[in-house]
Amino acid sequence: MSEIEKFVGKILTENYDLGKIMGVTKIKEGDTNNSFLALADDEGKNTQWYVRQYNRFEEEQDIIYEHAFEKYLAERVNGEIQTLLPVPTKTGATWVVEKFEGEDNFYAVFNVINGNEPYSWEFNDLSPNAMRSCAEITAKFHAWGCGFEPPAGSGRHEEPLIDQLDQWVIDFPAALEEKKKSPEIFRRFTDYLEKEIPYLIETSRLCRAELEKVKDDLPMCINHKDMNPGNVMFDDDDNVNAVFDMDWCNMDYRIYDIAWMGYQAIASWDTDAWGAVPVEEIQSFIDNYNRIMIERNCPLGPLDETELAFLPTMMIIGMLKVLADFICYEDHTHDPYRVFVNTWRFISSVKYMRNYLENKGK
Repeated sequence: MSEIEKFVGKILTENYDLGKIMGVTKIKEGDTNNSFLALADDEGKNTQWYVRQYNRFEEEQDIIYEHAFEKYLAERVNGEIQTLLPVPTKTGATWVVEKFEGEDNFYAVFNVINGNEPYSWEFNDLSPNAMRSCAEITAKFHAWGCGFEPPAGSGRHEEPLIDQLDQWVIDFPAALEEKKKSPEIFRRFTDYLEKEIPYLIETSRLCRAELEKVKDDLPMCINHKDMNPGNVMFDDDDNVNAVFDMDWCNMDYRIYDIAWMGYQAIASWDTDAWGAVPVEEIQSFIDNYNRIMIERNCPLGPLDETELAFLPTMMIIGMLKVLADFICYEDHTHDPYRVFVNTWRFISSVKYMRNYLENKGK
């Protein structure tokens, strides 16, 4: 085992009643969190546990909110999907804080969920059934989340989208200048990005102005905030049977989740249609979302006219948000070509969607 795997095993042994820890394997290194699979022998019974190492920017109020929502969700799904539940420590908490290589992180243990993971945002050639199911799970997630009351003092701190749009205008050029200080790593990337920064700033301002017009009329609900084909699991018939990575969940415009999942499900990664967004395909997604809202008699109801009109702009805002993460807020010095490719692709999608909006109705 690597040093981090040994360290996680030590955390489990000292803080949890899982039995004898037989091994820990790192299964995912994410842009934000890292994941591990732990094997334990509990009085002769072999068990598996999912362990998350949260990124160093997480705060206790974030963890409390996420874990409370995961418990709330598990009580409401009625067996329709598998859910992740945080496992209590020996003291009854659902997380621990430990220092590894000089850095404090939160750690939490969950049950293991099972299913197929054939898709991601980069490999999103969804079958028709998978597309339908992605729309349905987005609606069900919103319906299940209705009524959630977070514990006092908890909550993922995130500025309102309209304020984030203002911040990106500042942070995009600042991040470019910072990366220019490392030409041996980022020169190809910064050569490209420098040409696109004025466009990103203009687009952020445009979206901000459009959001200002409708922000008081857009319904709010608990959003997953990264609902995409890579954050759900499927059964053998391509029906979603699990949702995970809920550490970004918070209250926001209902249309955000729909725009993000809808975009990720249809946008092209093919080199001959790089970044294209076949907007006509979103209608079936909307129809299936609305059907579930009606069937569940959800107080949110189906999408209204304001939401439908704003959906393409919200898709652009979602793209700008992930661009801000890649360009400004995440450390990609270990893999500059990945951030280059993702930035190029998402900017291509922004251009595609702006062209769509400018020519809509012509």
